[in-house]
Amino acid sequence: MMIETRAGVPIGVLDERLQRLQTQIEGNSGAIKQSYTKFDRLEAKVDIGCDNLQAMIRELLQKQPVVEQLAVQPRQEEQTPNRVQANLGEQIPRAPRETHGVPLGAEMRNALDH
Repeated sequence: MMIETRAGVPIGVLDERLQRLQTQIEGNSGAIKQSYTKFDRLEAKVDIGCDNLQAMIRELLQKQPVVEQLAVQPRQEEQTPNRVQANLGEQIPRAPRETHGVPLGAEMRNALDH
């Protein structure tokens, strides 16, 4: 009786091993397909979540008044404290000299001549 062999291994043994290997490959292929399906679902959920988040941000930005947006910018006085001290005199409101009883211009010259 003659048994067909390949590389010294009977064909029946090779067929069994090949059958098991093919079964494992099919099982792994199924698991890979399931992973792709789950990934596609997750990707769709993330896309929907990002779309919802962008819509909420747009809505909040539309509701926010312009005054609040400007308040976020740092004031110039906070950045340069020396300049604040130099400009302090400009920040104090002054009344015109006439209200203090001091005449201006031609009135002052006339007052000196008399």
